[in-house]
Amino acid sequence: MRRAVLALLPLCLTLCGCVEPFAQSPVNAALVRRCGRVDLYGMDLFLAEVSEARMHGLSAGLFSTKEGVRGAQLGVMTATTTGEGGVRGLQLALATGILGSAGGGQPPSAGAQVGAMNVAQGLRGAQVGVIGNIAQGLGGAQLALLYNLALDGWRGAQVAAINRAVTLRGAQVGLKNAATCGGPGAQIGLLNVIDGDAFDDRPDALPGLRVQIGLLNFAPGSRWPIPLLRFYEP
Repeated sequence: MRRAVLALLPLCLTLCGCVEPFAQSPVNAALVRRCGRVDLYGMDLFLAEVSEARMHGLSAGLFSTKEGVRGAQLGVMTATTTGEGGVRGLQLALATGILGSAGGGQPPSAGAQVGAMNVAQGLRGAQVGVIGNIAQGLGGAQLALLYNLALDGWRGAQVAAINRAVTLRGAQVGLKNAATCGGPGAQIGLLNVIDGDAFDDRPDALPGLRVQIGLLNFAPGSRWPIPLLRFYEP
């Protein structure tokens, strides 16, 4: 019996409160937790939390909020990182994943964000969503059934029924693809639109070949769409 008790000492079970005293334990478990900045190593299990903890390992719960993750963050409903630490690994949520921008000299988050709806800032990797993805400063891919939105700083690929980007810098594949400004890349779909003027000297009007493949292709400098194939280089 004594050996069994000693073997369970690394498992720190708290009903509520901060797990800071047990930060070095390989397994932390709680029902409801709210704590300040602390480093957790190993596995962290809970029902709900709002914390500034930095996770090194696996974090899993119904509602998960951490300052940063190195490993995997799993949230049955939501998974959130608040900012400075970012994510290096996987963020998975059945409902909503929110990834804040890494700060304090930290490199951008890297890895994958998977959920029904994903929101990210400063991610190098992939967003995979059932409903859709929203990203700013994304270098990588957005994959969704319904909708992708890429704000400033996007480079990579978008695949969904509807894709929207501020500046085209990669590939858009879907039923409708739209970009505010042109850039080197391609749009492949039924309706392709670049609705800003890509031929002026604005900083977001980038040089390079633009290719549109689809039923109707709209581009700056032309009043009427061109079917099937359109390409130009300003």
